[in-house]
This record gives sequence, C-alpha cells and structure tokens, in this order.
Amino acid sequence: PHGQIRDTNTDSIMNKQYPDEKILGSGSDYTVFLDHFGIASLDFAFHNQAGTYGQYHSIYDSFSWVEAFGGKDGEIGSSFKIMALVARIWGLIALRLANTDLLPLDPRVQGSALQQYIQTIQNRDNSLNLLTLKNAVQQYQE
Repeated sequence: PHGQIRDTNTDSIMNKQYPDEKILGSGSDYTVFLDHFGIASLDFAFHNQAGTYGQYHSIYDSFSWVEAFGGKDGEIGSSFKIMALVARIWGLIALRLANTDLLPLDPRVQGSALQQYIQTIQNRDNSLNLLTLKNAVQQYQE
C-alpha cells in the first residue's frame, strides 16, 4: 500500500518512519560527490535476515551466483525482481526530485549527520583540534 515501508522477509509494516537511517560513510559511487564536492547524496538498500552479500567484488560476484542465490531463499531468479523494484524506486525518486520546486531535504538531518562525522573523526584521533569545525556545524544548525 501507498506510504508504507514493508519488511520483505516478513511482509510486516516497519514501525519506524526511517528504519535504518545512518550517515553514508565511504566506499561507494557516491563517495566523491559527498566527500569531495559536498553534494547531498542518498543511498538505500534491501537487507535480509541471512546477512550481507558476501560475494560482492569477489570471483563469485557473477550473474550465475545472483540468479541462484541472490534473492529470496530457494527462489531462483528472485534477485532480478528485487533489482527491478530498486530501479523503479530510484526512477520515482529521480522524477520527484527533478519536478519539485522545493527539494525535500531536511537541514536538521544534515546537521545531525555533520555532528556524527565530527564524532567519528574525534574517535579516530582525539588529538585533533576540531573546535572551528564544531562551531561551524553549530552555527549551521542554528
């Protein structure tokens, strides 16, 4: 139904508005846009209870593996249905963003993400003086 986010494993409605909202981090195609140019970026993914896709960028990352094991347990080719669904979702997002007068971006979420980035940097090297950066983020949030 319209407006619902459903768990693909259980077909139950997910009870949080944003089920797994996180900072993007690094390691994908959006990295250069976000980390180098500061362009707002988005990523989403479907996960199953079995775990993550361990064949990614390995010799087993092949059409045959995805067809046989990449989708629902025991359902040959189901991963391609999931990929088609993801393509539809990305298409709808692109159309919505291209045709809106006001981008649906929330600066409060951006401010929160910036604070998380600062905390990550601080956790990696506590000797860094991040006061100027912290003040800039605080000013942005005000």
